[in-house]
Amino acid sequence: MLMHKRVDQIGRPAVWTIGDELAEDHWRMEQLFSHVVSEASAGDGDRLPQSWNAFERALVAHLEGEELFMIKAFAADHPLDATRILAEHQGIRRRLTEMDVDLDLHCLRADRVAAFVDDLRHHARAEEEMLYPWANRLDPASASGVRRILQIGRTTSPASAPAEQWRIDPERSSLSFVLRHLVLLEIKGHFTRWGGTVWFDRTDPAGSRVEAWIDLGSVYTGDAERDRHLRSPELLDVERFPRATFISDSVACFDGRRALCHGRLSLHGHELPIDLEVRVERDAPSCDVAGAIDRQRFGLHWNQDLDVGGLVVGDTVRISAHIEVTQP
Repeated sequence: MLMHKRVDQIGRPAVWTIGDELAEDHWRMEQLFSHVVSEASAGDGDRLPQSWNAFERALVAHLEGEELFMIKAFAADHPLDATRILAEHQGIRRRLTEMDVDLDLHCLRADRVAAFVDDLRHHARAEEEMLYPWANRLDPASASGVRRILQIGRTTSPASAPAEQWRIDPERSSLSFVLRHLVLLEIKGHFTRWGGTVWFDRTDPAGSRVEAWIDLGSVYTGDAERDRHLRSPELLDVERFPRATFISDSVACFDGRRALCHGRLSLHGHELPIDLEVRVERDAPSCDVAGAIDRQRFGLHWNQDLDVGGLVVGDTVRISAHIEVTQP
């Protein structure tokens, strides 16, 4: 999403188009990311989270502005290019989530930051060559919508933006699962290392979203041998797939306390849609979450036959979480 040169306001053309504004937003993110690179290289653990949050807020707003008001219309003329841009956006969001994990664990490496910015620059050049010249054909209402969302990303204080940014507090939150077992009735467990970010929109809760990560090696069921088996190549294979991530796509609100969060879960090398039921407990975005996945669809095929017929372990894994949040 970044560019190498700035279009100074003094030198702006008489007609300042939405394509020009998006390109200038690339430059602004370049400056924000330069602070992240500098602080990551210096190991500045005090200032790095603040700089990272400012950059992430700007980048997410940039992606959403393009997706909500531009790319659908762009796809009518250039369907393959639009599909590629959306796929790259998903990849950018996934890497943001992964780097959020590193930041939470205080291991965000400078080389990983530099590799990310190189990929963003490549993506930015492609957009500036094909998408932004086309964007100048947008109707005034769509162009205004893009500018409005870009302005949200430029807001320096998360509390003053419509979508408040919160981090999942791992000390006060819990993530559990239950799997049917014909011998033990149920296998219950939880993950000890997980986290993520919630963007909570008080004025329009449907505009809220969440990105979460799970360290799969932290699985715990109370049985050391069973936990080793869960981590093994027969099941989670944590050496190859150490993390799972969830990124929401939409939130449907039923009333002031219940919602359905739709998103995509990346697990064991597979990325599939999943729906989560959400029940909000208080005014702050703390909530209880419930959902279920079919482990077979994620390539978790291990099972064991009973002597009398049938299988020991069921396919449905029920997931529940209690989420408490804190502002970064």
